Order: sequence, then C-alpha cells, then structure tokens
Amino acid sequence: MKVGMLSLKEGSEGNMNTKMEQFPTNNPNPVLSVKKDGTVLYSNKVGELLLHKWGVKTGEKLPPSIGDIVQSVISRNSPEKIEIKVEKNVYLVVFHPLLQQECVTISGFDISDQKELEGKLRENEIYLDAFSLTREAVQICELVLDDKGHPVDFILLDVNPAYEKYSGLRREHVVGKHLKEVLPVVEQVWLDRYREVVRTGKGMRFEEYNSSLNRWFEVFASPMGGNLFAVVFNDITERKQAGEALFKSEQHHRLLHETMLQGVVYHDASGKIISMNPAAERILGKTPVEFLGSSSVGEEHLTIREDGSPFPGLEHPAMVSLRTGEKVQDVVMGVYNLRENCYRWININAVPIFRTGEDKPFQVYTLFDDITERKQEERRIYRYNRILEGINRIFSNVVQAKTEEELGNECLSVALEITGSQFGFINEMGVDGLLHDVAKSQLAWEQCLMDDKTGHRRSPSDFIVHGLYGSVIINEKSFFTNDPQSHPDSIGVPPGHPPLTSFLGVPLVQKGKTVGLIAVANRENGYNCEQLEDLEAIAPAVAQVLQRKREEQERMKAEEALSRERSMLESVMQTTDVMLVLLDPQFNFVWVNPAYAETCKLKPEEMVGKNHFVLYPDAENEAIFRTVRDTGKEVFYKDKPFVFPDQPERGVTYWDWSLTPVKNSSGDVEGLVFSLRETTKYKKVEEALRESEERLRLLGDNLPDSAIYQYVHEPDGDVRFLYISSGIERLNGVNVRDVLHDPDTLYRQVPPEYLERLFEAKARSARELSDVDMELPMQLPDGQVKWMRLHSRPRRLPDGRTIWDGVQIDITENKKVEEALKKAHETLEEKVKERTAELEEAYNSLKESERGLAEAQKMAHVGNWYNDLVTDKAYWSEEMYRIFGFNPQEDINYDKFLSYVHPDDRDYVYNSTKEAFDGKIYATNYRIVRPDGEERIVHSEREVLFDEKNNPVRIKGTVQDITESKKAEEALEKMDKARIKEIHHRIKNNLQIISSLLDLQAEKFEDKNVTEAFREGQNRVISMSLIHEELYKGEGTDTLDFSVYLKKLAENLFQTYNLSSKNINLSMDLEKDTFLDMDTAVPLGIIVNELVSNSLKHAFIEEGKVRINLCREERNYDTNESLFSLTISDNGKGMPEDLELESAESLGLQLVNILVDQLDGELELKRAQGTEFTIRFKVVEKDNPAQVGLKSQENE
Repeated sequence: MKVGMLSLKEGSEGNMNTKMEQFPTNNPNPVLSVKKDGTVLYSNKVGELLLHKWGVKTGEKLPPSIGDIVQSVISRNSPEKIEIKVEKNVYLVVFHPLLQQECVTISGFDISDQKELEGKLRENEIYLDAFSLTREAVQICELVLDDKGHPVDFILLDVNPAYEKYSGLRREHVVGKHLKEVLPVVEQVWLDRYREVVRTGKGMRFEEYNSSLNRWFEVFASPMGGNLFAVVFNDITERKQAGEALFKSEQHHRLLHETMLQGVVYHDASGKIISMNPAAERILGKTPVEFLGSSSVGEEHLTIREDGSPFPGLEHPAMVSLRTGEKVQDVVMGVYNLRENCYRWININAVPIFRTGEDKPFQVYTLFDDITERKQEERRIYRYNRILEGINRIFSNVVQAKTEEELGNECLSVALEITGSQFGFINEMGVDGLLHDVAKSQLAWEQCLMDDKTGHRRSPSDFIVHGLYGSVIINEKSFFTNDPQSHPDSIGVPPGHPPLTSFLGVPLVQKGKTVGLIAVANRENGYNCEQLEDLEAIAPAVAQVLQRKREEQERMKAEEALSRERSMLESVMQTTDVMLVLLDPQFNFVWVNPAYAETCKLKPEEMVGKNHFVLYPDAENEAIFRTVRDTGKEVFYKDKPFVFPDQPERGVTYWDWSLTPVKNSSGDVEGLVFSLRETTKYKKVEEALRESEERLRLLGDNLPDSAIYQYVHEPDGDVRFLYISSGIERLNGVNVRDVLHDPDTLYRQVPPEYLERLFEAKARSARELSDVDMELPMQLPDGQVKWMRLHSRPRRLPDGRTIWDGVQIDITENKKVEEALKKAHETLEEKVKERTAELEEAYNSLKESERGLAEAQKMAHVGNWYNDLVTDKAYWSEEMYRIFGFNPQEDINYDKFLSYVHPDDRDYVYNSTKEAFDGKIYATNYRIVRPDGEERIVHSEREVLFDEKNNPVRIKGTVQDITESKKAEEALEKMDKARIKEIHHRIKNNLQIISSLLDLQAEKFEDKNVTEAFREGQNRVISMSLIHEELYKGEGTDTLDFSVYLKKLAENLFQTYNLSSKNINLSMDLEKDTFLDMDTAVPLGIIVNELVSNSLKHAFIEEGKVRINLCREERNYDTNESLFSLTISDNGKGMPEDLELESAESLGLQLVNILVDQLDGELELKRAQGTEFTIRFKVVEKDNPAQVGLKSQENE
C-alpha cells in the first residue's frame, strides 16, 4: 500500500506540473506551485523574481516564514494574502490551497500603480497646503479631447495666487473656464505636450513663449490621473533675453563644433564628461545623456589597445592631460560602439584648458579622428597575407608530406597559428558514422586517456558525433563560444583533458557535403568573428589537400593492389587446375597454361602455333567457336561430353567450359579465351550422392516413432514443407504428398490454443535464428489424440529465405507416464489434505480436555510448548517428548533443547528464535538427533507474547514431525529426475544410431571428400550425443559440467582421426565447476568439434600440439552472469592470410560464425605461431546440481 500511495502522489505532482506548464508563457504575473513541505515544483519566468526575493530556486524549499504560510493555508483550507515589494514593484501575493494534490498555488498581482496612487493622495494633502504659498504659478487643468482623441482645449479647474501675479488674470475669472475662453491665442503645441503627459503618465519640463502675454515661461507639467494634470511655471523672460544674446555669440562656435567630422569631448577637472559633439556621439556609439557625467576611468567604457589588451582608464589621454597639465597627442585606442556592436578605432589628441593665474587645468578637451576604416583595411591586409601564407604552406606540403597524418598536422599547425589557439584537432567522418582523427594537438590529448573495449587506457581516436564539435557536424555550420561550459551542446571534457575556456569549430565541406571539421580551443581573450572568418578561409584548402592526399594514397594502394593481382593472376593461371587457352581468330594456339598442356599430354610450347581443330577435330565445337568469333557473344556449357581422339582409353569425359571473345578498342574480335574444367569425377560423385541421399531418405522414413522434415519460410511470409519423411503417415495418419502440397494438413490437427503458440515460436525462431522446441497434442483423422515433440533448427539462406531442419517425435507414452506421476502427486496432496483435516479435528478436541489434546498431538505428530520468561518455567506436551525421544520425567530447558538440534542447524534455530522477539510468528524447518541417534526433520512455529509495556513475557510454539512427508517429496523429486534422465538417454541413443548409420554409409564411398563430409557430420552428431550422455549421468537436470564434457569431446576427436602416425599432443586448461545448460553447451560443443577437427585435419604435417583453454574472465555474483573465453589453438602451419572469417566458404567455419552469433559472442582469429581462435561469450551459470541438492537439504 505504501508503494501505491507514493505512486499516486508522484502522479499528482506530475499532473500539477503539467497543468502549471500549460499557463501562457507570457503571463505578466508571477505563478508558482509549491508542495506541502514548501518545495517549489514550478515557477513561470516572472515568478522567479519572487523566488530570488526569497533566496531559493525551483526544486528547493521556501524559507520558513513563507513555508509556514503554505502549511497554514493547506491545514485551514483557506487562502491567505500578503504584500511583497520586489525591486520597484509591489505585488499582492495570494496563497490558494489545492487539497487533492497537497500543494499550494501562489499567484502574484502587480499593485504598484494602486500603491503609487495612494501615495500621491497622501502627497496631495501636503501639496494643497503648499499650493497657495508657493511663489511659482500653479494651475490645475482637465484636458478636453475631440471624438478622435485629439486635444482641443483644457479647463482651468484651479489656480494659486501666484498665477494672478504672472498672468494678470484674477482667479474667479479663469477657474472653471476653457483656456480658449481666457486667452485669445492657444498654441496647439501646448495641447499636444499636455496630451503626452496625460497619455504617458510622466512629467514634462519645457520652456514656452506666450504670445498673448509676451512672456517666456519655464513650465513643468505633471499628470494627476485620468485627463487631469498640474502645470507649474516661472517667468524667465529676462533670463531668456540674456541667453539669446549669449546664444548668438556662441552660435558660430557651436555650428563648427556640431558639424565637424572629428569627435570632441570636454572633461571637467574631476575627469567627468561635460560636453560632446555629434561626431563624438556617432563615433563612440552613445548619446550625450549616456555619456554626460561619466568618467573615462569607468569600466562602462570598453577600451582596448592596438594589441587587444585592456586600456586602463587612468591612462586615457584626457586623464593623463588633466594629471600632467600637458598635451597628449596621437594615441590610438579601440572604443566599443554599442550601436554597431564592434570596436571603433580613434586617434586622440588631448589639450588641457587653464583659468588665468591657475597652474592646474579646470577642463580638458579631446579631439579624435575615426581611423576605423584605415585600421580595418590594415587588419584586413594583415589577415589576408596570413591566410595566403597558411594556404601556401598547406599546398606546399601536399607533395612533401608522406602520410595523411603528416599533412593533417601541418594543416592543424596553420589553423592554430592563424586563430592564436593553444590546441585543436582535425577530424573526418567515417562510413561507421564516427569521427576519426586526422590530426590532433598533443597538448590536449597527451594526458587524456580513455578506456577502450579491452579495458586498457589510451588516447581517444574515434569520436561519437555529439558535444560542441558534434554541433558543427550536425548543423553544418561554423560557430564559436567563449563560455563552453554553459553552451547547451556541451558534454564536458574527458579525464585528463585541459579545461576549455573557448571553442571555435568550422566544418570541412566537399561537393556540398560536410565531411569533417577543424576545431580549435583556448585562445587568450576568446574568439570573435575574425578568427571564425580566417578559419573558414583556410577550411576549403584543408579539405582539398586532405582529399588530394587521400586520393593519392588510394591510387598508390590501387596500383600496388593491381600489381599484386597481376602477379597473382599470372601465378594462378600457371598453377590452377582450370585449363586456360588463348586462341587467335583462326583458332590457332597463342598461349596455353600448364594444366591444359598436361591434359593433352603435351608441353605448352609444343602447342603454340598449332590449330585447335587440327589437333582435336570436332565439327560441333568448331561451329560453336565460329559463332562466338563472328557474333562476339560469350558461351558457357556445363558437363559437355567429349572423347579424346588420341586418348581412347579415357572414354567419354565431361567438361564445364566457356568461350569468351577478346575485343579491341573498335569492338572487333581479335582472339578467344577458352577455359575448361573436367567434371567427370564430379558427375560420378553426384550419382553416388543421389544413391546415398536415397538411402538416407529410406533411413528417415523408417525411424521409429519419428518423422524428419524440412520446411522453408519465404520472404513474402509463405511457409511450405520442402521434405517430410514417410514416418508422418504412421504418426499422423496423413499422406506425404498432401502435406507437401498443403502444410495446413498437419496444422489442422493442432488445437487452436497450441497452434497460436506454435506460430509464435516459429516467428521468434525466424527472427532470432533460435531453435523451436515444443510439445503439443495432435488429433489424427481417426479421432485419436497423440502428443508430439517438435524440434527444429533454422538457418538463413543468402536469398533471405529461412529453412528449418527438424524432427517430430511421438511422446504419447512419455505423457502417459507424466500423467501417472501427476495423479500420484495429486493423490499425495489429497492424503495431505485428509491429514490436515484430521489435524484440525484433533485441534478442536484439544479444547475439550488435556487428554484429547495429547491424543490429537500424537495423531498429527504435533507437540506444543511454552516458556514463561518471567518465572523461567517451561512446559512440553507429551508429543513433544515423543518427537524428541525424551523421558517425560526429565527436566527440559532451552540449552538441553538446543543440544538435540542437529549441529549444522543450531545457529539457524537460535537466530530464528531471536527474530521471533520482533512480534511475528516465525516458522522454520530443521533437523534433530534423538537420543537413540535417529535423525528426524521437524517443522516449528513460535510466537513471543508481550505485556502492556511491550516487554516479552512468554514464548510459545508448536513442533511437527514432517520426516515422512519430506521422504515422500524426495521420492517425487527422484521420479522427476528419472524421467528427465530417461529422455536424455533416449536422445543419446537416437543420436548414436544416426552416428552409426553415417559411419556405415561413409564406408560405401571411396572418394575422400565424400568420406570426410560423412565423418564431419558424424563428429557433429557425436558432440551433441556426448552432452546428452553427460546429462543422463548427472543429477537429472539440464545442467552439465562443461569442462568434463570438453575433455571427453577432445579425446573422442583424437581417437576418431587416428593420429597414431603423427606425434600430435593435446593440452587442456579448463575452468573447474563450470555448469552450463543445453542451450549454451550444444553450440559450444559443435564449435569445439569444428575447430579441433580443422586443426587435426589441416594444421600438422608430422607433429604439433592442440591447446584448449576455458577461462572465466568475469563473474557477477548478483546475477550469476559470467564472461568466459574459450580458446582453441594449434602450433601448426596456420591459416591463409587472405581468409576472411565472415565470408569463409568452409561449412565448418560458417557453422562456427553462426553459432558464435547465436551465443551473442565474439570470435577472434590470430595467426601468429599457428592458428588461435578465441570465443568470448556471456552466460548465466548454473549451480552444481549436487551442491544445489545439498543446499536444499540444508535449508529444509
């Protein structure tokens, strides 16, 4: 129940998260979800302001003050509200309980405007007192708008006394009237300004000329809510007149200041900027508002030197000029322009300004020219030259570099120099989907080691496409980052790799396809667009030279391969048993290989120049030759008969031969290639094989209680039988022809529930290439029901079809035996039930009297006892004394009881008694040894009783003699083991019969290849037979000691191949206690059979050694899964170097490959000092059956 409740809560939290995530992401108000314990489950973007205020993040717990509110809201099921100020805003935060999810939703509402209005109302009270006393003119107004919302007038709601002084108008004449009623001229610009104040809610200060009053006023307009606003103004007419004169005097200077192309900035004595011209604003990328009042020392002005290093503020020309009182000239500085998002380069001159009689400047002005374009051009030329030098180095090394790695290292060196990087690498995509090293910096990888598949630590060379470099490949786009750890594609660095401070990657592209990348890292001060553009400029050259070097190496390899092939072809043509002839158009011999000349009993040089049909006249063949010459079309004949006119003793011979025209560049036939191979002996072998196949078919048709079959699964899903022995007629009462024509003839005999399981087993077998092994009933046409065992093994053909070879065995009699055993078991269960009923009846009688209790215990062999822990008194019933063989007069205590418990079970009984003090009824089985030495098995249950203070006061229990029931269980187990052993015995006998038949059949052939094929088949059957023999001799389980089996198998193979004429030894080093089941042992046995047989047949000339090693390399004791290595090796002449295991034509090696795949194992071939095959496979080991039985007895 606890698990279920936990799952429900977790589901609720998941639902809550889902619901909260469905809120609009642009919700302007905070929304959070919090668990009962204060853990934050969810927060939208605005809600993070509240979390920051409280000092927590999503997934963490709220501070106690807020967490208490959450718990209070849930416990009272009532919302609560609080006000929280976050930065400049005030939020009304509402805590709303969600009892079903045991959490709280927190919603925030911005009430800043409401709070501000409340403040303004309080301020207005103060304002009204000062309204009438201030010296400035004040008017309270309401703006009047037309239907389109445009301002057309305003109403004067109130004015103060100072208003009358400035305007000359009395208060009672203006209050409540429209402005246009009071003043004859109302400027529209006034109304537009007041409309902007009302619309934006922000105050506005400006100077205004009133033509009606012929006066200048300094005006401050402030919003009051709605269309209301207040206006405060001073008369500045005299000041304006003085300023106008001053303006005219400075107008010329200002015009020059604002129109000049050079930037001008004025600093006061403290270094603060007090003035700047438009050119300075344009060059520096900031408005006067952003600059005025700041200092060159401030960090907000990003400046650098020409080498890219920071330019300290105290060393700026203006600050140096202020400090020294001297001019500073021709200083070059880079200033970051925020508008253009780049640096502008300027040449600065700073000039100090002194007041009369003072020796320290009170101001300094800086005059600077924008030299960015000049610097950019210089930089562009510098970069262009570096790129050209790099590309020239790259192309010059195409010829000098001996390998692709040397060329790649030179390309990487250029990339590192151009970008100023500390390390990097160049990788190319392989056909396996991984990135492979072309070049890499040792600085980055010399200490970076990773585990390979064998557990050795080495430098990495192949990379999965992921991480920062993977992003370049996947997106097919260059990029750089100066904060790699925070990049979303970052996966960190392997152990030992230097930390990344910056990264730049550029794809390598060929013919529009990304084939690799150049990656560099850790440039001091990071990367920018320049380094990205420079690296992109050399990337095409890198891709081109790497491709050219690869093509050059591939061409050299192709030329070497062609040379080897030409040499090999010449060797093959001279040594092959295939007869080859080159004829001219008149059928004269131009070239003859030794095999052809030997067949003709001539020397090659004796045949050159002679006419083929003069030596071997044959009108039919000559007509064929003329047709090929005249038409230019190749012909091929199989098993074509021919009689040698000069060798009549050979009789009729049979040949596979082809005639191929040799054409010149014009398409004319200028010769013929005549290739032949005699097939006379194969024709005889085929005839012998057909006879053998007929005998084998007869054998299959007469196997007792069995039928052999072969069926195929076509790629289109169609299933049909290719062969089935006539035994099917005896087993199933159907005709062989009917089954071959319609497979459903047999399937209709299978009940639907078993038929569905059969189809599932076959589908799984086709998918996994695993055996089908199934028992099922079949109803024959006469109504009789038989039980059949179907066992078949699949193999995949090159054309995609799957073929099963199988056997059907009648196991009806076995099923009857199983049924009898089952009934016997059920009868035993009934007796147990009857015995239990008797015990229950006896138990009821115990309540009536002490005597009835004793009699019942005697019947059931159940005794009861108790021990008073307070008084230390003990009680045993009469049956207890009888079970233990004690005299009822003897005093009993716990130590005496333990002394009669079997020594091996005492600790177990003692510990289980202690565990009973946890308050639970505890049941155990253990052995006792009676005083007369007899050993009995008892079942005990005990319970501890506690007083009201939970102190143990009494322990009581029962003991039942279950010796007889245990013996009955052991008898059933022995019967089951005997049945399994009988099955293994029958299979072993059947396999031995097949082996004997193969041996008899092989004696009828003289051809060594055919005899050898039979012997190989016989050895495979024997390898499986030995497994069933071991299982039959074992404990009646499906587990066998594989090391013992291997020893017998190897010794049998040495006897089979009769190696008395050769000095060949066998060395075996086998892991002990290796118990495997049949599914693993059978394929491993066949593998050992094939590889050892191969060594014995082909590896040795006179003497040698075969070694078999079985080693357990790893073992997981939790899952009992182990990793084994099985090595079969010899010190013989070894296997051909060009032999590929995956494409081997040998049936034995094909079997080995298939069986290793079936075991999900790995096969490794080594050719040093002979031949060594190593198979590594994982298997769940079985326990020693004898030890399992012993443990079972001990647990009882």
